[in-house]
Amino acid sequence: MSDYKSTIEFWDKVFSEFPADFDPYEPLPYPWMEDALDWLLKPGSRIIDFGCGSGKFLLRAAVKNASFVMGIDISQGAIKVCEKYADQCKIPYTFQRGSIDSLKDIPDSDFHGGVLFNIVDNVLPEDSHKLLEHFSRILKPGGKLLVKLNDYNDPEEYKESGAEEISEDFFLEDGLYLWNLTDEQVHEILEKYFNIINEKRVYYPEHDGHNRLYYLGVK
Repeated sequence: MSDYKSTIEFWDKVFSEFPADFDPYEPLPYPWMEDALDWLLKPGSRIIDFGCGSGKFLLRAAVKNASFVMGIDISQGAIKVCEKYADQCKIPYTFQRGSIDSLKDIPDSDFHGGVLFNIVDNVLPEDSHKLLEHFSRILKPGGKLLVKLNDYNDPEEYKESGAEEISEDFFLEDGLYLWNLTDEQVHEILEKYFNIINEKRVYYPEHDGHNRLYYLGVK
């Protein structure tokens, strides 16, 4: 995980200050999250989330319809929060700290659905392709994947904010990688591995900003 040292440090700090309580029996804060889960899940689904963060999305999946949930994150701080939430809710889980290489140990066609929220455009470009290739392998035929990315921004805004430009449209800011992909670039990358079934722009009022959400099907 040497290329992600600053990313790990950033998220470890974030999750060290995370709220203590979470109730997965309550709806998630945005309706689009519930809609996305309803699309992803069917009774008995096995769901994997890489870059699971606090695990809230997965734990909500567990109480709705999933029979098994697995979360992987590079931040040990994130995994501690996941385990705390799962333990206080008495929900079975598998959470582990790991890199993209940890996906090599997962058998083919092992999961019905997957989640990649703000990961594809926040890792090294070569790792984005590895990640999507792994998910196309570990999801069952007919499986579904939710992918969420940051909105495209004027590259000059990143430069003006003090972000380090590593290569064209690829930046490092506050320890986080930012791959500033246009809609056309996103389609080109995703369609190498999956069919795009639907796409939406979703709004985060606390940031007054949008993300791009893609509903994908295994080819």
